[in-house]
Amino acid sequence: MNNQIKRLLTMLLTLFMIITSFPLNAFAAQTETNVRNEITDIRTVGDKQVINLGNVRGEKPQLRFLSRSVRFFGATPTQARSSSETVAQKVEINLETLGLNLGGNEFDPSALTEAGSFDVKITFKELGGTRTETRTMTFQAGEIKKTETFYLPKDFGNGNVEAEIPVLKDNIALRVYVGATGTTNFNLGKDMTYKFELTQIIHPVIGLKVVDPYGKELKENINQDLGLKLALEKEHDFDLPANTKTLNIRTLTDFADNNIEDLNYAEDNLALSLTTQLDAKNKLKVGDKTYKLNKITYNALGQEVEINGQKKKVGGYIEFATQPKIIVPTPDDSGNLPKTPDGYKRLSFHAETSANAQDGRFENGEKLKVIDVLEGTEYTDTDLQNQIKGIGQPTPIIYGRKDDNKKFLKWKPELPTKGPVADTEFRPVYLADGGEITPGEKLPDGVFEVKVIKDDTIAKDDLYGKSYGVFQGSKLARDKFPDLVAEKGHQNPKWTTEAEDSATGMVDIAKPWTKVITKATTFKATAAEKAATKIGKDGLKAVDTTALQGQELDEKFWHKGVELADNTPADKKNAFAALLKDATVTDITNPARTTAEAGDKVGTLLVTFKDGSTLEVPNQKLIVKPNTVKVELDKDAQGAEKPLRDGDTTVKGKISASSNSDKFPVSLDGALVTIKKGDTVLSRTLAKADGSFVAGVKDPLVAGENISVVVTLPESKTESTPVTEKVQLNPDKLNSIIPTGEAVVKNLEGKKGVDQTKVATLKAAIQKAYDDLVVKAPQGKKQKDQKAKSTVTVDADGQKSLDNQYEAIKKAIEELRGNSAPIVNGTTSHKEIFKGDTLNLEDGITVTDKDSTEKVSDIAQVDNKDFTYKVEKIEKDTRTEITKENLAKINQTPGTYEVTYTAKDKSGAEGKFVMTLVVKEPVVEIMTTRPTGGLHTGYKPKGYRPASKGAGFHSVQARPLTRRYPLKGICITCHP
Repeated sequence: MNNQIKRLLTMLLTLFMIITSFPLNAFAAQTETNVRNEITDIRTVGDKQVINLGNVRGEKPQLRFLSRSVRFFGATPTQARSSSETVAQKVEINLETLGLNLGGNEFDPSALTEAGSFDVKITFKELGGTRTETRTMTFQAGEIKKTETFYLPKDFGNGNVEAEIPVLKDNIALRVYVGATGTTNFNLGKDMTYKFELTQIIHPVIGLKVVDPYGKELKENINQDLGLKLALEKEHDFDLPANTKTLNIRTLTDFADNNIEDLNYAEDNLALSLTTQLDAKNKLKVGDKTYKLNKITYNALGQEVEINGQKKKVGGYIEFATQPKIIVPTPDDSGNLPKTPDGYKRLSFHAETSANAQDGRFENGEKLKVIDVLEGTEYTDTDLQNQIKGIGQPTPIIYGRKDDNKKFLKWKPELPTKGPVADTEFRPVYLADGGEITPGEKLPDGVFEVKVIKDDTIAKDDLYGKSYGVFQGSKLARDKFPDLVAEKGHQNPKWTTEAEDSATGMVDIAKPWTKVITKATTFKATAAEKAATKIGKDGLKAVDTTALQGQELDEKFWHKGVELADNTPADKKNAFAALLKDATVTDITNPARTTAEAGDKVGTLLVTFKDGSTLEVPNQKLIVKPNTVKVELDKDAQGAEKPLRDGDTTVKGKISASSNSDKFPVSLDGALVTIKKGDTVLSRTLAKADGSFVAGVKDPLVAGENISVVVTLPESKTESTPVTEKVQLNPDKLNSIIPTGEAVVKNLEGKKGVDQTKVATLKAAIQKAYDDLVVKAPQGKKQKDQKAKSTVTVDADGQKSLDNQYEAIKKAIEELRGNSAPIVNGTTSHKEIFKGDTLNLEDGITVTDKDSTEKVSDIAQVDNKDFTYKVEKIEKDTRTEITKENLAKINQTPGTYEVTYTAKDKSGAEGKFVMTLVVKEPVVEIMTTRPTGGLHTGYKPKGYRPASKGAGFHSVQARPLTRRYPLKGICITCHP
């Protein structure tokens, strides 16, 4: 609400109060008073408020003087009138209510009682007598007027009238006015009218609560006035008196005489604030006590709080927390500690080395002791130091009992001795017998420091330089002593310790771990100089070494990188050479040098002699030659590279290494050649010494496929970059049948007795082949050498179009000849075996002929067989036919062979079937673990070879290759 609205409300409220202070007919008659008669005799009795409504004059007769005389002389006075006669006494109460903000807010009936009703109990009391008459008027929510008629005895004497109502809530202001008569003195029987005005006000009670830092209420007051400011329509400054917890602001002079206009104002911007000065941290110093302001709030409609253990409603609420320097929190019934209070730091001392370790307890079985310390307190504070000392030391336990093999050593982190406190979790360090300690630290009684040290003659080890706490009468365990290793140039290491006689100094001790400890003890390792140092650090020189990319670098290789220095004395050269020969040479370059990438790499070699002494040889150059392999596929007689074609069952070619030179010859013999289609391996074979290779594939190649060749050189474990070729179309069958078809057309075209329609069909099929599929041979050239047209797609569909046209021409020829050629089939067009495998070339070959019947075969047999075959060995561009007497030996001769099967019918028509046969040497695959699925058919593990001979499982067939692939704790298997 803005200031204009506030001023308007104030003016209206003031006007309302002025108007309501006059009788209702104040402006109707000039003779009546301009001021209403307000009843102020209102007192609280228990849980009731009693209102003195006025006096009543009764009609009880008065005794005359004569009567007094007669009475004096013993006469009987005249009797009063009968009490059964009554007078109707009418009482009317008008109830007016006003909500907050001058009625801008509707009056809340629950502000009277929870039910919202309002009871007024009217009682007439006779003065000097015992007679009373009582009636109760109940105003329900919304009722504004009640009338009650009392029937009082006519002889009712003088008396008074009281109204009794329940004690109103603090946020209700009551004013009572006499009605139109304007008087509080009534004659019996005269109507009595009153107005009860109930005005809802903001909650006027201010409550103060003092709590400890955890929020628990204390029975404690603040011994100082607290200055407060309540911002209503106006601002009101007042004090909460010292040692006071509750204040009703209606008792203040600002609101005296029911001056409650400002208390009716209830907007959102009402605020209660503290005018007493606090420090920067909201703290108040009162004597030797410090309080922190937790909260100060105001709610016009009241807020429920708990003060002195009782829930009550207040308008304003102030909460201060005491600020003791040190507090020890108390766990609740569930054993949980309260949260760390604001402005405090918690020091937690655990008896367990880690959560739920169950390895320690305090004296009374506690796992945890806690101190909350006021922020800013220094560790040097005497009270804090005493409190920490009072924590005590936890006791190590095991299985619920004291662990005699451990003692409390210290807190971790170490307990600070200065600086301000901070939230810290302290865990105990329990020292086991022989446990490591910080050199020189204070030890529990009965524990001695035992040092394990060395001098410069002993090689470094992390165990040297450590100290241990050993219980009296115990020994330091063996694992606390390093194995003795002399420093470079030294030998014969040994242990020494203090002699019993301190004047003797150190004495040798063979096994220091057997000595019983009864005092602080030192064990020192020392050694004598080695004779091998006579070679000296300048007695060796580095020699350049060359390796192939991917080559394994072993000790034998690195040994070539070190020689005796040129200035080695002649008389010592042989002896030094013998020492170097027996030494071990390793690369200690960091990061280690590898052959993963080509280039020159300079590093350091370490020469370790038999006696353990070592020399470093710096600036040794490793020259890594690139593992670049050139792959050339098979070439024709003119030297042109022959492309891979659809239907091919072999991949031929030759490899060469770019790094090969006279100084660094690269062997190609046994290089692993892998044929792949994508990630699928089609075949593996080994190259010959000249780099040539022939690899058979199980399934014929298909036009459009991308075939890759990858090479792994014998001295390298890294595959070369793949060389990829696309499989081209193979028009050979179509080209081979076209001349035959043309000859048939030439012989039969126009001849009588020949179906010329069939001749035309054949001629059209040949022409379609020329038009769409293959190039027609120029004059003087052979059709079989011609290629497919560029318009034919290089894929399986394109090849199918060539093969389909071949079949169309073949069928047309057969239609004209009236004879079908035999069909020869085999189980596979590509067959691979290992050297020595059983071989039957006739196995799986079948011949069928459409012209044969069940009883009569049209096949022309040779030696009682339906087919004949010939075998040719293929090497580069050379085909060598295998003689009949050598056919039985081809399974012992590795290589690639082509077997051509032929069948003829009695009319001379023939059919053919070609199978590629590959007789292979074993190809090895090196693996890191023994194969779980076993080796390939025909291969058995021969046994485990010990590490001294090259550990690993190996197969019988793998043995010839161990010279190329030495076994080093690995498994090998053979694959076809």
